[in-house]
Formats: sequence, C-alpha cells, structure tokens
Amino acid sequence: MNDDSMFILHILNNSQKGMYIVDNQKNYVYSNDTFLRMLGVSREELIGHSVYEFRDKGKYDTCASDIVFQEKNFVSIFGNIAVNSDGVIRNERLMINAMPVFDQHDNIEYVHVEIELVRDINSRFHEATARNLNLSFESSSFNTGITKPYSQMTGTSIIANSSLMKKVLSASIRIANVDTTVLISGATGTGKEIIAEYIHENSNRKEYPMIVINCASIPENLLESTLFGYEKGSFSGALPTGRSGLIEQANRGTLFLDEINSLPLELQGKILRVIETKKIQRIGSSKEIPVDFRLLTATNENLEQKVLNGTFRSDLYYRINILPIDLPSLAERKEDIIPLTQHFNEMYCKKYSRNRMFSSDALNKMVLYNWPGNIRELRNAIERAIVMTDHEYIDSTDIDSIIDKQKNEVQSTHSQELNNESDYLESLLENNISLQEYIDDCEKNYLSVALNKYGSTYKAATALSTNQSLIMRRKKQYNL
Repeated sequence: MNDDSMFILHILNNSQKGMYIVDNQKNYVYSNDTFLRMLGVSREELIGHSVYEFRDKGKYDTCASDIVFQEKNFVSIFGNIAVNSDGVIRNERLMINAMPVFDQHDNIEYVHVEIELVRDINSRFHEATARNLNLSFESSSFNTGITKPYSQMTGTSIIANSSLMKKVLSASIRIANVDTTVLISGATGTGKEIIAEYIHENSNRKEYPMIVINCASIPENLLESTLFGYEKGSFSGALPTGRSGLIEQANRGTLFLDEINSLPLELQGKILRVIETKKIQRIGSSKEIPVDFRLLTATNENLEQKVLNGTFRSDLYYRINILPIDLPSLAERKEDIIPLTQHFNEMYCKKYSRNRMFSSDALNKMVLYNWPGNIRELRNAIERAIVMTDHEYIDSTDIDSIIDKQKNEVQSTHSQELNNESDYLESLLENNISLQEYIDDCEKNYLSVALNKYGSTYKAATALSTNQSLIMRRKKQYNL
C-alpha cells in the first residue's frame, strides 16, 4: 500500500462518522475504525458477513442498503444502534446516509454508507449556532458541558461557559476546604443547591453526607423537631423511640440550610447557638449532643434588607456571611443558554425516548429571552418542548408558545395567591372573627416585628410614630 493510500485510510479511520461499504450481496466489504468501535466488533468479525446478521443480533435496527437497492437512489434515514462503549452498551439514535455506486451497466455494485450519532450532530449544530450568534464559548463545553459529574444528583450538572459562572466555580473550589460558613445568594432557579453540592464534593467532608434542609418547605410547627430531633414522649404524636434531627445526621459531613431567609425568628437564635457551640439539644432532653459539621446556607432574598426590617437576626447574618457567593441570573450568563439547552435536550430525549433538535431560530429566541425563572424555567421549557412537540425540529414558534404558556401559569399562580388571601379573609368572616379581633392580630404581629428590629420600646415607638407608654401597654397586653 502506497503512502497516498495510507494517508486516506488514516483520514477515514479518524472520522467522527462511521463508514462502511456493502456489496450487491449485502455483505460488508469495508469498514472504518469508527464503525467497528460503535459495534464493538473486530474487522475480521465484520468483513464478509451479511448486514442482516448484525441486525438480527440487535446491533442495529435499520438496513439502509435495502432501500438503496430498491429505489436506486441516495437515501437518508434515521435508525438506532447499540453502541459498545468500554463494554457498556447504550442505544443511540443515528442519522444514516447511503449512496449507491453503479457499475458500467447501471447496476448497483456497492452501497457506501455513512452513519453519525444524532447527539453529535446536535452538539455541532448548537456550537455553530452559538458562533453565528456571536456568543463567546469554549468548544470543549459543547463536548462535555459538565464541570463535574454528580452521581448523587438528579441529572442537573454545572455548565460554566460564561465568565461569571467560571468565577463562581473558581471561588467554590478555593473555599471548599476552608471549613467555615458559606452564604450562597441568588434568585430562585439559579442553582444554589447545585453549588452547595459542588463545594461539598470538593471538600474534605465529601465521604460523609450532605444533609439538605429547605427551611421554607417544612411547616413551622414541625421545623424545630425536624432540625433538632426529639426524645420519646416529648410531645403528642412523637415516635415512641424518639428521633435524631437533621443537624445531628449531618455529623462529620455538611449541613445545607436552603432558603434560610424563611427561618422563623424564634429558631434563628437556636441555630446561631448550634453554629457557635457545635452542640444540639433534642426536644424533651437536657442533654447536649456534640455535632461536627460544615455549614452552607442559601437565600433567595436580600438578607441585609431583612436585617433592617427586623425579620432576620443581625448576629446570625454576620455569622453565616463569612464566605459569600453570589449566583448570576441566567440573563446574566447568556453564553450558557445554548450549552444548557443541549444538555437538557439530551437528558430529556433519553428519558422520553425522543429525538429532538432546536432550530437556529429557536435557539436565538431562547438566548434573547430573559428567563425570569432562570435555569429551572429553561429546563422546564425544554422538557415541555420535547414532550409536547410531534416533530423532530423544535422551531421558534414552539418556543414562543411554551414561553407564553409558562408566563400564563406564573400569572395564574399569582392570581391564586391573591385568591388565597381573599379565601382567608372569607374564612375569618365565616368563623365570626370580629373586626376588632382581626385588627388586634395585625397590631400584635406588626408590633412584634418592630420590637425585634429596634430592640427597645422607645425606638419602636419612634419608628411607629406613637408614644412609648402605648407600646409598653400593648407589649404587656400581647405578652410580647
């Protein structure tokens, strides 16, 4: 074999596409290395064997050469292949292009076939679209898109193509092994728990659990027992064996308090004491239990403003805000939208056994949209697009429809919240709650916030534009 032939073979064998040739008996006569790797067979096992033999073994489900011989024309068709990757078999969607090669009598002598994984086509398409939209990116992010895989997570991975997210991840790595408190701030849907997991997985405590507590999702009357645990018989409905709290379960690992801004004032002081003493007391017990944990917290509200409003303790705020991390909104990291779209598209296509691609117009529409719900809204939109569309190419009209629907759902939720307030007031009327009782309850709550914020009856009276003696009487009346 001469140098030119060797060079051509080298090029063919390093192609991303699988290539093969079958003769008019539909037996393999040539294959490049890429196709052999896809099937997980040697050249000797393939060459000279029938295309039907490997189809019947479940290697693939489509023989494009059949259509070529029938139509005597170039054919493009989708199919499926069982790809062998390091001994692991996974089903992949294929784009198959098959071209007839005629002899001098216009009879098909060979069929030349090129196959490519749809996800590879999708990846390059998204990369090209990003270039045409003049978004800066690194090509490697389209191949991996994942800073670190998480076996314990739900499928969402960190994609950091934008400079803002790269800075966040760089800061997270630097502080991972600094065993002090971290406050992660960001709007809803920006991925605060993902960053907490990233810090934990890169810390010295990664061999131990990370306990996640969403302070907003646990009813206030259950929150203390959930956090601190309880002894048997400590309250009605308690388990006869008692129960350890989530703080105790985080021993030697990481404790993540999500939405700490929702923590009730009366529990904030107890959390502060645990942070400072690293000891907890179960409800119904006088025994102190030592706990060793790294504390990570997150908020979707401005805690400084809550401190000023008197709804968050200043001493707790300064204790948890030693190492702050601010997460950007998705609108601030436009460079990540297309890689995120590719990632979620692959994830949900695999979950629902679909094949979808986003057109360049659709991707452009997604880059231009502000995504007020951030990554969560983007992820939901992509899942909905994959499930609800019945065509393989998702275009800009599909995206418009989905975004409009999600906007309407947000507005409907807001209207429902207003309706809930109205229902609450109606329930007060139905239960014969007098106007004076309602006013007293409002006054009590307002006064409680003022006293917590200002710390003295004199300062509270000044802020409320009333006299101190009235504040003192109300404080005694409401047992504040």
